[in-house]
Amino acid sequence: MGKTKIISSIILSFILIACTERTKNELNLPVISHRYHVYKKDSIIESNNLLLDKITTNDSIYYYYKYDKSGDELLYSLKRSKVDKTNLLIIGTECPLIAQKKYQIENQEFKIFKYDYDNHKSSDEETSYFYCEKYGLLIVDNYTEYGLVYSFEYDSISQSIVNQILKDSTAFGIKIPLIPPAS
Repeated sequence: MGKTKIISSIILSFILIACTERTKNELNLPVISHRYHVYKKDSIIESNNLLLDKITTNDSIYYYYKYDKSGDELLYSLKRSKVDKTNLLIIGTECPLIAQKKYQIENQEFKIFKYDYDNHKSSDEETSYFYCEKYGLLIVDNYTEYGLVYSFEYDSISQSIVNQILKDSTAFGIKIPLIPPAS
């Protein structure tokens, strides 16, 4: 009888451990951002003061882009389901998947997802968000009269992906293709 209780306790422990939500935190990852003004081709502003907190759970990945370690000044927050990739939750708004494309960089394949933000009760907020699960946001394309595009780079591979998207003249790319800054 004693062995049965011990074995039952061990099995129950394994079940509880397996069912517990596991969280992986990657905090204060440095991010380089560029702001492009599509109507002023020579206007590119680089910033290296962004930080990313990436929190991975069993079913979702959360991304928090902030200006400092305290997180008091949040720029973007994203939530992406690991199962349902048809929507990306951006600052509390569900954005539908409108396209996806694979890019080959350094013998690795990266699937990039393009999500659309469009609040029908507002104007000049139409935006496409280019997302990669490994990195998070790659490009924010605000295709309004302001013509602003933001890119986010985490390493040389993400920089190569961003550059390919910026130059992509197909329907997948940004509305007005840009020339990325020299590396």
